[in-house]
Amino acid sequence: MLTEAARTHGFTHFRATYLAGKKPVAELLDGAGARRSITEGMADAVVELVRTE
Repeated sequence: MLTEAARTHGFTHFRATYLAGKKPVAELLDGAGARRSITEGMADAVVELVRTE
């Protein structure tokens, strides 16, 4: 899984930038627990990679 591989290589989060009007992308990121901010029609999202050990 991508998350497991990212953690193994020291990543602590995923970051995405996308057009704010793209509802499917926003829904996907919301489902992953992303924090989002929107400026001038562009959205930035961050999903923290929490350890589940």
